[in-house]
Amino acid sequence: MGRIGKNVANIAAFVLALAVIYGLWEYTGRLVEKPEKPPAVVQQEPSKGDVLYSDILPAGTNPAVAGKEGPADVQDAPAEAGPPEKEVAPVPHQAEPQQPSVETPAQEEYGRCVDVYDGDTITVRLYSSPQELTKVRLIGVDAPELEKGEFGETAGYYTRSLLDGHKVKLVFDKERYDKYGRLLAYVYLEDGTFVNARLVEEGYARVASIPPNTAHADEFEALQAEARKEQRGIWADPPPLSRWREYRVLEHWIF
Repeated sequence: MGRIGKNVANIAAFVLALAVIYGLWEYTGRLVEKPEKPPAVVQQEPSKGDVLYSDILPAGTNPAVAGKEGPADVQDAPAEAGPPEKEVAPVPHQAEPQQPSVETPAQEEYGRCVDVYDGDTITVRLYSSPQELTKVRLIGVDAPELEKGEFGETAGYYTRSLLDGHKVKLVFDKERYDKYGRLLAYVYLEDGTFVNARLVEEGYARVASIPPNTAHADEFEALQAEARKEQRGIWADPPPLSRWREYRVLEHWIF
């Protein structure tokens, strides 16, 4: 009995030891398998001066996703849209005001010679104003004064033979009228005869070029030189009796 009891006690002690060992093994295994709890996150209330990350993200963006994309996404985020711009009504096209047209006076007129006053002055009925008679002074020439029995009378007869009753073309220079309202013109016949030049060429008038009406001054001077050389009309030797206007008066068309 004493030996049996001792064996039983040994077995019991062995089993107890196994139970303790098993219990420790089970407890240790559970500690290894049990995951650690994540540390608790304590959320702090933002202060008035803090800027939240979510405040700078575009509307509708998940902060968790935006945080993974990095700061570049925050910089590339579109600017916050402002208030819609007001539509500007189109301005209707306005035509520029037209400047009143200024008609350039015609450089020539046509008519019919109805009278000859003297060697360098005639009367014309213009086709543009047939109800009026216009006195015309021939430009660039000066015939002797109309005195009975003198060469001025002869010059007047010659001009009458060329122009009286004939159709004429009047061509103008820089000035249209003299101080007395007489029309200043170069006179042409239908056949092209240049009457002013013809009077100088045949010695019935001398050159009287008064600026600014000097378009044919050189031509008249050449014709006068030829008439003087050939001793025609007023250039004859001896010269015919003629009375001339003073040149200082002629300069201002006072005659």
